[in-house]
Amino acid sequence: MEHKDPTIVAIDDISDNLVALKAFVIDAFPRARVFTAQNGKKGIELAREHNPDLILLDIVMPVMDGFEVCMILKQDKELRHIPVVFLTALRGDRKSRIRALDLGGEAFISKPFDDAEFIAQIRAMMKIKAANVRELDEKKYLARIVEMRTAELKEELAERRRVEQELQVHQTELELQNKKLINARQATDELRQEYQTLFDIAPVGYLVIGPNTMIIQCNHRAAELFGTTPDYLTGRRLAMFLDQETLAAFNMYYIECCNKETKKISEFISRSGHTLLSDPRHLHFFGKGIQSENNECHCIVAISDITELHQYQDALREVNRKLHLLTNITRHDILNQVMVLAGSLDLIRIKREEGAPIDVDIARCESAKETISRLITFTRSYEGLGARKPVWQSAGTVVEMTRQTTDIPVTVDPSIDAIEVYADMMLNNVFSNLFQNAEQHGGQISRITVSFHQNGRKGILVVEDDGIGIPDDMKEQIFERGVGKGTGLGLFFCSEILGITGISVCETGTPGEGARFELHIPVGVWKSHNETSPSPKP
Repeated sequence: MEHKDPTIVAIDDISDNLVALKAFVIDAFPRARVFTAQNGKKGIELAREHNPDLILLDIVMPVMDGFEVCMILKQDKELRHIPVVFLTALRGDRKSRIRALDLGGEAFISKPFDDAEFIAQIRAMMKIKAANVRELDEKKYLARIVEMRTAELKEELAERRRVEQELQVHQTELELQNKKLINARQATDELRQEYQTLFDIAPVGYLVIGPNTMIIQCNHRAAELFGTTPDYLTGRRLAMFLDQETLAAFNMYYIECCNKETKKISEFISRSGHTLLSDPRHLHFFGKGIQSENNECHCIVAISDITELHQYQDALREVNRKLHLLTNITRHDILNQVMVLAGSLDLIRIKREEGAPIDVDIARCESAKETISRLITFTRSYEGLGARKPVWQSAGTVVEMTRQTTDIPVTVDPSIDAIEVYADMMLNNVFSNLFQNAEQHGGQISRITVSFHQNGRKGILVVEDDGIGIPDDMKEQIFERGVGKGTGLGLFFCSEILGITGISVCETGTPGEGARFELHIPVGVWKSHNETSPSPKP
C-alpha cells in the first residue's frame, strides 16, 4: 500500500538548497517529515534515527561526498533497504551516474528538478522502500523457519544419540545382571544397597506411607521438606505435620492410590505454622499404591517443591499485566503529543500566510518532540522488563556491580552478602536508578548507605543518603509515572521491576536529613545464608 506521508532525509552541504528542497517536498506532500543534514555523517545519523522512506543525497560535498555516504548506507544492513536518490547539477555527467548506480543508488535526478518527475520519483522510492521492507520481513521469516527446522533436526539427532546411549547402557546392565545371577544372594544384597543409596540421595523427596498415614520410610530430601531428619519422621504419622484441611485431602489421595493401579498426581499448598514447611510452599505429590508383604496398602509418594515454578508463573502474569498497561499508557501519551504537533503545524502554516508570529507554536512543537523522544526512550527501558524469568540473585553482588554508577561513596553492610532475592534480571537497574537519583537530586550528599534488616518474616533492603531528602507530600507521588525533576520515569520503573515478584518500595526518610528507600521483600522471595551481622564496610 502506498504511503501518503513520506519521511525523507535530505543531505546537501548548501543550506539554501536544503531549505528549497524541504519547501518543495512539503508543498507536494503537506504532512511529510523532512529531516536535513549539511554533511554525510549527520545524514547517516538521521537515517538511523528516523528510518526514512528515501534519502535525497547531493554528490559534491566536502569531507565526505555523496558516493562515500551512499557506500556507507548500502553496507549497513540496517540502512541498505532505504532507497537513495542522487541529486546533481551535472545533467550530462555519465560517469557519475554509473558510479552512483554501482554503489547501490536507486535513482539519479539532475538539477533543476522537473516537478512532476521529482514527485513521481518520491512516490516510486516509497514503493521501493515498502517492497524492500516486505522482502526483509520475508527473509527474516524464512530464516526463522530454517532456524526452527535446524533446531528440530538437532533435537532429533540428540534423541537418537540418547537412545543409542541408553541401549548401550541397557546392554551393559544386562551383561552385569547375567553375571550377578551366578550368586543370587550377593546380587540381591547389592541391588538393595544401591536402591537404598539412590533413595537416600535422590533430589526428590520420597515417602512410603502405610495405614493411618504412618510414615514407614523416607529419604533425606523428604525430611528436608518437613524441616527435620529421616530418623524423626520414620514411625510417625503424617497427620502430625498436616492441618485438618490438608490431612482430609491427603486421606482421599491415599485411598485413591490404594484403590487404583494407576499413579495419582495431586498438589498441596502448605501454610506457615500449619502444614509441612516453615515457609509457604507449593508441593507436587506423585504417588502409587502397592501391597506390602502382610497385604497392607502402602503408598509410595514422590514430593517435588515447585514453589519457584509458581513464583515464576505469578511473575510472568504480573509482567504481562504491567507491559500491557505501560504500552497502552505510552501509546496514548505519544498519540496525544502527535496531535499537539499536528495542530501546531497547522497553526504555523496559517500564521505564515497571515504573517503572524509563530515562535510560540514552534516552541510547542519542540516540547512535543522532546516528550515523544523521552517516551520512546522509556519504552526501550521497559522492553526488557520480564524478558527473562526471575532468578535468585545475591544482593551483595548486585549492589557491588552497580555502586560504580555513582561518584558518591557507597557504604554496604556486609550482612547483605548473605542475602539472596528472587527478582527480575533487571534488579541491578533498580539500584542504579536509586544511586543516580541520589546523586542528581539529593543536593550535597557525602555518602550512600545500603543495609538489610528483618521485620517479622519480611526482609527489608534499605538505600539511604544524607542529602536534602524528599518532602512528605511527594513520598508517594515520586513512584508515579511522569513525576520527578528528570524524566519522571526512573522511580516508576524501579517500582515496576520490583513488583514483578511482589517486592514493594517506599520512601521513609526525613526531609532535610536525607532520602531513605525501603525495599519490602515478602517471605519466600528472600533468603539468608547465615545469621551473622558484622559491622558495615566502606
